[in-house]
Amino acid sequence: IESVQRRATKLIPTINRLEYTERLKKLNLTTLETRRLRGDLIQMFKIFKGFDEVNWFNNVVFKNIGSDSTAPQLRSHEFVVERQLVKNCDQRHNFFINRVSTFWNRLPRDVVNSTDINSFKNKIDKLNLESYYSEL
Repeated sequence: IESVQRRATKLIPTINRLEYTERLKKLNLTTLETRRLRGDLIQMFKIFKGFDEVNWFNNVVFKNIGSDSTAPQLRSHEFVVERQLVKNCDQRHNFFINRVSTFWNRLPRDVVNSTDINSFKNKIDKLNLESYYSEL
């Protein structure tokens, strides 16, 4: 699907010779991968804060590592999510919780501790989510 967006941005004559990333910047767009990550993080926030109730086959473990320990200095916030890996099951890698946990665990504390959905969205929009992929 990314290739469709790539071709569509080339249809604009004033920017068709620019690199794809530059075309996206000019059009104030992000990659589809980044939009998916943003949507996943918003959904995770809704689940974490209880705005959405999800009946999980295997319960999601929000591991509160506490603010008194030394761990928050190693991680960005104290509510880390454990990945749900199943031995010999590559498909499980793409499940929602496994797809989003690495990125969720790297969010800054003030973002995770947002009080409502709109403030969370505003805070993640200020982050450079595309850099999250390159740092993995």
